[in-house]
Amino acid sequence: MIGKFFAWLSVVALFGTVLAAQQDIALQYPVGTVVAHGSTVNLGDHPDKAPYNLTIRILNIGTGTNLVLTTGAANRPCDGSAASSCNWFITQPTTTTLAPAASVDFTMDITPNAAGNWSVWLNVYSDDPDTPIYAVKFEGSAGKEEEDDECSTREGSGLSFLALLGAVSVLAIGFRLRSARA
Repeated sequence: MIGKFFAWLSVVALFGTVLAAQQDIALQYPVGTVVAHGSTVNLGDHPDKAPYNLTIRILNIGTGTNLVLTTGAANRPCDGSAASSCNWFITQPTTTTLAPAASVDFTMDITPNAAGNWSVWLNVYSDDPDTPIYAVKFEGSAGKEEEDDECSTREGSGLSFLALLGAVSVLAIGFRLRSARA
C-alpha cells in the first residue's frame, strides 16, 4: 500500500513539474503567425533600402498565471541586438502584464544602412520560467540588383548565331569561288 502511494506521489510530482514549467510567452509575426524562439524570419529584399515597419504581437499562451514583461533595464521589455548593416527602433508595448490568452502589439522599424545583407535580433524579456528572453532574428537584403530578363548577355533569340553562321557561309562560298577561278 505504501509503495503504491509513493508511486502515485511521484507521478503527481512529475506532472506538476511539467505543468509548472510550461511556456507562457509566444511571438507572432506577421500577426497571426507564431514565430518560434530562436528562429529566423527573412524579410526579403528592399532594393531602395526602404525601412521595414513590423507589427509584432506578444501572447500569453499560458493558462494559469499572468505573464509579466520585464522592464528592469533600458530598452525593455523589447530590444534589438547584434545588428548588422541596419538600424532599428522599437516602440515598446503599451502594457507589461498579460493575463492568460491576452496579447499586446508593438512595432519594430528596421532600416538597412548599406547595400547587401542585414540582420538584427529581437529580444523580448519576461518572467516566463522556460524562456525569459524570447529571441527572433530578422534578416533581409537591401539594394541588390534584380536580374533583367529582357536584356542579358547569357541568353538571346539565336538570331545573332544565325547571322554569324550566315557570314561564315558567305565567306566560305567567296573563298571557294575565288579558288575555283584561279
